[in-house]
Amino acid sequence: MKTLSKIALVGLVSVAGFVGLGKLASAQQASQTVTTAPQVPIQQAVQTAEATLKGKATRAELIKEGNAFVYEVEVDRQQAAIDATSGQVIETYASCIL
Repeated sequence: MKTLSKIALVGLVSVAGFVGLGKLASAQQASQTVTTAPQVPIQQAVQTAEATLKGKATRAELIKEGNAFVYEVEVDRQQAAIDATSGQVIETYASCIL
């Protein structure tokens, strides 16, 4: 009877250990999905925005949206969002100035 209890206890501890390892593996995978640094220099993003919006940039900054980095560049009361990985224009829009 005691042997059966020991086997059950060892089995329970083993299952708990596997569950703990599963959680550890999930945490490690989540930490590996961290966004990489921007591949496009800010100067290139500014040049792209100026060419797209036909003007001179007055402000540029790097922001993080979700898991992606994006440059927001302001050109003559307009803004362009530039993908910091590919350098492509994501969108353009008018700046809200009050």
